[in-house]
Amino acid sequence: MSRVSRFIKRFLDITVSAVTIFAVGWIILFIYIIASLDLKSNGIFIQKRIGKNQKSFDLYKIKSMKDLSGTSSSTTIKNDPRVSKFGSFIRRTKIDETPQILNVLFGSMSLVGPRPTVEEDMIKMNKHQLKRFDVKPGLTGLAQVNGNTSLQWPQRIEYDLEYINNYSFWLDVKIILKTIQLILTGSAETHPSSEDEWEEINV
Repeated sequence: MSRVSRFIKRFLDITVSAVTIFAVGWIILFIYIIASLDLKSNGIFIQKRIGKNQKSFDLYKIKSMKDLSGTSSSTTIKNDPRVSKFGSFIRRTKIDETPQILNVLFGSMSLVGPRPTVEEDMIKMNKHQLKRFDVKPGLTGLAQVNGNTSLQWPQRIEYDLEYINNYSFWLDVKIILKTIQLILTGSAETHPSSEDEWEEINV
Protein backbone atom coordinates (compact mmCIF):
# COMPACT_ATOMS: atom_id res chain seq x y z
CA MET A 1 0.00 0.00 0.00
CA SER A 2 1.48 3.34 -1.05
CA ARG A 3 1.88 6.30 1.31
CA VAL A 4 -0.96 8.09 -0.47
CA SER A 5 -3.22 5.05 -0.12
CA ARG A 6 -2.42 4.78 3.59
CA PHE A 7 -3.20 8.49 4.05
CA ILE A 8 -6.54 8.20 2.23
CA LYS A 9 -7.50 5.08 4.17
CA ARG A 10 -6.65 6.67 7.52
CA PHE A 11 -8.47 9.89 6.57
CA LEU A 12 -11.58 7.85 5.71
CA ASP A 13 -11.30 5.94 9.00
CA ILE A 14 -11.06 9.11 11.11
CA THR A 15 -13.80 10.94 9.24
CA VAL A 16 -16.35 8.13 9.24
CA SER A 17 -15.68 7.04 12.83
CA ALA A 18 -15.84 10.60 14.19
CA VAL A 19 -19.10 11.35 12.35
CA THR A 20 -20.57 8.01 13.46
CA ILE A 21 -19.74 8.62 17.13
CA PHE A 22 -21.20 12.12 16.96
CA ALA A 23 -24.37 10.95 15.18
CA VAL A 24 -25.21 7.69 16.94
CA GLY A 25 -23.02 7.64 20.05
CA TRP A 26 -26.12 8.05 22.21
CA ILE A 27 -27.65 4.93 20.61
CA ILE A 28 -24.52 2.91 21.41
CA LEU A 29 -24.73 4.15 25.02
CA PHE A 30 -28.43 3.19 25.17
CA ILE A 31 -27.69 -0.33 23.86
CA TYR A 32 -24.87 -0.64 26.39
CA ILE A 33 -27.27 0.17 29.23
CA ILE A 34 -29.85 -2.37 28.00
CA ALA A 35 -27.15 -5.06 27.65
CA SER A 36 -25.93 -4.32 31.18
CA LEU A 37 -29.45 -4.72 32.56
CA ASP A 38 -30.12 -7.81 30.43
CA LEU A 39 -27.00 -9.65 31.58
CA LYS A 40 -26.80 -8.03 35.02
CA SER A 41 -23.16 -7.16 34.42
CA ASN A 42 -21.00 -4.62 32.63
CA GLY A 43 -22.43 -4.37 29.09
CA ILE A 44 -19.01 -3.83 27.49
CA PHE A 45 -16.90 -6.86 26.61
CA ILE A 46 -13.17 -6.24 26.24
CA GLN A 47 -10.96 -8.90 24.68
CA LYS A 48 -7.34 -9.06 23.61
CA ARG A 49 -7.13 -9.44 19.84
CA ILE A 50 -4.20 -9.56 17.42
CA GLY A 51 -3.83 -6.66 14.99
CA LYS A 52 -1.31 -5.23 12.56
CA ASN A 53 2.20 -6.68 12.82
CA GLN A 54 0.85 -9.34 15.20
CA LYS A 55 0.52 -6.82 18.04
CA SER A 56 -2.27 -7.25 20.57
CA PHE A 57 -4.86 -4.58 21.41
CA ASP A 58 -8.10 -4.27 23.37
CA LEU A 59 -11.17 -4.82 21.22
CA TYR A 60 -14.53 -3.46 22.42
CA LYS A 61 -17.93 -5.07 21.94
CA ILE A 62 -21.38 -4.81 23.47
CA LYS A 63 -21.67 -7.89 25.66
CA SER A 64 -24.17 -10.38 24.26
CA MET A 65 -23.35 -13.59 26.13
CA LYS A 66 -23.84 -14.72 29.69
CA ASP A 67 -21.22 -16.76 31.49
CA LEU A 68 -22.03 -20.46 31.75
CA SER A 69 -19.97 -22.92 33.74
CA GLY A 70 -18.03 -25.35 31.58
CA THR A 71 -18.08 -23.14 28.47
CA SER A 72 -14.99 -21.06 27.76
CA SER A 73 -14.66 -21.23 23.96
CA SER A 74 -14.29 -17.92 22.12
CA THR A 75 -16.21 -19.39 19.18
CA THR A 76 -19.95 -18.76 19.09
CA ILE A 77 -22.00 -21.39 17.28
CA LYS A 78 -25.63 -21.27 16.12
CA ASN A 79 -28.13 -21.39 19.00
CA ASP A 80 -25.30 -20.96 21.47
CA PRO A 81 -26.86 -21.17 24.97
CA ARG A 82 -24.58 -18.38 26.20
CA VAL A 83 -26.24 -15.78 23.95
CA SER A 84 -29.18 -13.96 25.53
CA LYS A 85 -32.32 -13.06 23.55
CA PHE A 86 -31.29 -9.43 23.41
CA GLY A 87 -27.75 -10.54 22.62
CA SER A 88 -29.05 -12.55 19.68
CA PHE A 89 -30.70 -9.42 18.30
CA ILE A 90 -27.61 -7.21 18.56
CA ARG A 91 -25.41 -9.94 17.08
CA ARG A 92 -27.78 -10.45 14.15
CA THR A 93 -27.79 -6.70 13.40
CA LYS A 94 -24.07 -6.32 14.23
CA ILE A 95 -24.91 -3.67 16.85
CA ASP A 96 -22.63 -5.54 19.24
CA GLU A 97 -19.66 -4.52 17.05
CA THR A 98 -20.41 -0.76 17.13
CA PRO A 99 -18.04 0.12 20.02
CA GLN A 100 -15.19 -0.90 17.70
CA ILE A 101 -15.71 2.44 15.99
CA LEU A 102 -13.55 3.70 18.88
CA ASN A 103 -10.85 1.23 17.85
CA VAL A 104 -11.03 2.72 14.35
CA LEU A 105 -10.86 6.30 15.61
CA PHE A 106 -7.85 5.61 17.85
CA GLY A 107 -6.02 3.71 15.12
CA SER A 108 -5.86 0.08 16.25
CA MET A 109 -8.40 -0.88 13.57
CA SER A 110 -9.64 0.32 10.18
CA LEU A 111 -13.13 0.37 8.68
CA VAL A 112 -12.13 -2.39 6.26
CA GLY A 113 -9.54 -5.12 6.69
CA PRO A 114 -9.12 -8.68 7.96
CA ARG A 115 -11.15 -9.20 11.12
CA PRO A 116 -9.00 -9.17 14.28
CA THR A 117 -8.49 -12.61 15.74
CA VAL A 118 -7.34 -14.17 18.98
CA GLU A 119 -3.83 -15.49 19.62
CA GLU A 120 -4.97 -19.13 19.69
CA ASP A 121 -5.95 -18.83 16.01
CA MET A 122 -2.87 -16.83 15.01
CA ILE A 123 -0.48 -19.51 16.23
CA LYS A 124 -2.18 -22.03 13.92
CA MET A 125 -1.36 -19.97 10.82
CA ASN A 126 1.58 -20.69 8.56
CA LYS A 127 3.99 -18.05 7.20
CA HIS A 128 1.83 -17.39 4.13
CA GLN A 129 -1.33 -16.97 6.20
CA LEU A 130 0.38 -14.63 8.68
CA LYS A 131 0.57 -12.01 5.92
CA ARG A 132 -3.01 -11.11 6.86
CA PHE A 133 -1.44 -9.20 9.76
CA ASP A 134 0.45 -6.86 7.41
CA VAL A 135 -2.48 -4.42 7.59
CA LYS A 136 -4.79 -3.14 10.31
CA PRO A 137 -7.77 -5.34 11.12
CA GLY A 138 -11.18 -4.03 10.07
CA LEU A 139 -14.77 -3.70 11.22
CA THR A 140 -15.62 -5.63 8.09
CA GLY A 141 -13.67 -7.22 5.27
CA LEU A 142 -13.76 -9.18 2.05
CA ALA A 143 -14.20 -12.45 3.95
CA GLN A 144 -17.13 -10.99 5.91
CA VAL A 145 -19.11 -10.19 2.76
CA ASN A 146 -18.36 -13.61 1.28
CA GLY A 147 -19.55 -15.91 4.05
CA ASN A 148 -17.85 -14.63 7.20
CA THR A 149 -17.55 -17.28 9.93
CA SER A 150 -19.61 -19.80 7.96
CA LEU A 151 -16.27 -20.25 6.14
CA GLN A 152 -13.45 -22.21 7.73
CA TRP A 153 -10.37 -20.22 8.73
CA PRO A 154 -8.23 -21.19 5.69
CA GLN A 155 -10.95 -19.90 3.36
CA ARG A 156 -11.35 -16.65 5.28
CA ILE A 157 -7.60 -16.07 5.24
CA GLU A 158 -7.49 -16.44 1.45
CA TYR A 159 -10.09 -13.68 1.16
CA ASP A 160 -8.02 -11.56 3.58
CA LEU A 161 -4.91 -11.99 1.43
CA GLU A 162 -6.90 -11.27 -1.73
CA TYR A 163 -8.02 -8.00 -0.14
CA ILE A 164 -4.46 -7.03 0.80
CA ASN A 165 -3.10 -7.85 -2.65
CA ASN A 166 -5.86 -5.95 -4.46
CA TYR A 167 -6.43 -3.02 -2.09
CA SER A 168 -8.00 0.14 -3.47
CA PHE A 169 -10.21 2.90 -2.11
CA TRP A 170 -13.06 1.68 -4.28
CA LEU A 171 -12.69 -1.87 -3.00
CA ASP A 172 -13.16 -0.49 0.53
CA VAL A 173 -16.27 1.38 -0.59
CA LYS A 174 -17.65 -1.74 -2.27
CA ILE A 175 -17.11 -3.84 0.86
CA ILE A 176 -18.71 -1.21 3.11
CA LEU A 177 -21.79 -0.98 0.87
CA LYS A 178 -22.06 -4.78 0.70
CA THR A 179 -21.81 -4.98 4.48
CA ILE A 180 -24.64 -2.46 4.87
CA GLN A 181 -26.75 -4.50 2.45
CA LEU A 182 -26.16 -7.71 4.43
CA ILE A 183 -27.10 -5.99 7.69
CA LEU A 184 -30.28 -4.46 6.26
CA THR A 185 -31.40 -7.78 4.77
CA GLY A 186 -30.66 -9.69 7.97
CA SER A 187 -27.97 -11.77 6.28
CA ALA A 188 -24.94 -10.48 8.19
CA GLU A 189 -24.94 -13.02 11.01
CA THR A 190 -23.23 -16.32 10.30
CA HIS A 191 -21.98 -19.12 12.50
CA PRO A 192 -19.30 -21.80 12.14
CA SER A 193 -20.59 -25.34 11.84
CA SER A 194 -18.77 -26.28 15.05
CA GLU A 195 -16.36 -24.86 17.60
CA ASP A 196 -13.45 -26.04 15.43
CA GLU A 197 -13.12 -23.41 12.70
CA TRP A 198 -10.07 -25.07 11.12
CA GLU A 199 -10.51 -27.73 8.46
CA GLU A 200 -6.82 -28.47 8.75
CA ILE A 201 -3.83 -26.80 10.31
CA ASN A 202 -1.20 -25.88 7.72
CA VAL A 203 2.35 -25.94 9.05
